Amino acid sequence: MKEIKKIIKNGKFHYDEKYDFLYLKINDFDYEYSIEIDNLIVDFDGRKRMSGIEIIGAADFFNVPKQTLAGVKKWLVKVSLEEGKIHLNIEFKVKQGNKTYVMNPIIIESLRENIPNAELVCAVG
Repeated sequence: MKEIKKIIKNGKFHYDEKYDFLYLKINDFDYEYSIEIDNLIVDFDGRKRMSGIEIIGAADFFNVPKQTLAGVKKWLVKVSLEEGKIHLNIEFKVKQGNKTYVMNPIIIESLRENIPNAELVCAVG
């Protein structure tokens, strides 16, 4: 098993309710290229570190109404890249009743890119 580098960063987000598009950007990491995985677009910098994630059809992806996503002020994103797999866990709290939605990891086994093993934790908002 290869060494896993853990990165903890802050970030920012934008949710477009009209087009149901969520973008989470990690601060201090530039954009170099993207990998598309179903309705996810994962951005990387020149050092192959994840620099952002875009979710197309975010309300369907999270199985919550668009208005719920539009009200989210803070996100916690945890990503693990290991041995050709990506594990994604996105946690957010909404205003409505102070209920917390926690998303289960998404595991994708067929990354075509040779991405270094890494773990990223990003507080957004």
